[in-house]
Amino acid sequence: MNTILALGRLIGNVYLRFSSGAYGKITYESIQRPCSCSNMSEYGIYLNTDGSVRLEDGSATAGGIVRNRIGKWILDFNRFLGSYSVFEAELWGILDGLGILIDRGYKEVQIRTGSIEAASAIHEISSGGPNTTLIRRILQLLSRIKL
Repeated sequence: MNTILALGRLIGNVYLRFSSGAYGKITYESIQRPCSCSNMSEYGIYLNTDGSVRLEDGSATAGGIVRNRIGKWILDFNRFLGSYSVFEAELWGILDGLGILIDRGYKEVQIRTGSIEAASAIHEISSGGPNTTLIRRILQLLSRIKL
C-alpha cells in the first residue's frame, strides 16, 4: 500500500511520501514539486483538505475538495467545528474527507493537506508516537482504502 500526503508550504509545495503496510514501517522524503492538476494522473481520486480558526472568536472550520485524476471537481465539503485549534481543524478536514470518500465507495485516494504538523502526527502515531482520538480515527479509515 502506498500512502501519499502532499503538504503545501508558503513557497512551493513539499510532498511527504509514506510507504507502509497496515501501520507497519513508514518512510518518507520531502521533495519540491509544483502542485497542479497536471501531476494527478497516477491516482483515481485526490482529496485536498484544510482547516482554519477565526482569530476573533476561536471558531474552527474544516473542509476540502475532491477531484478526479484530470482535476475535474467531484465534490466539496465543509463544516463548522466550534472551538478547536488549527491542528485539530486540519485533522478534522482529513477525517471528514476520508469518511465521505469511503461512504461513496472510493477505494484509491491521494490526500493533500496544507499542514505538515497534521501529516507528521499521523506518521508518528503509525510509528508508535503519541496519539489522539482524531488521529486514531483517521488511521482506521486509512486502513479501509488504498492510498
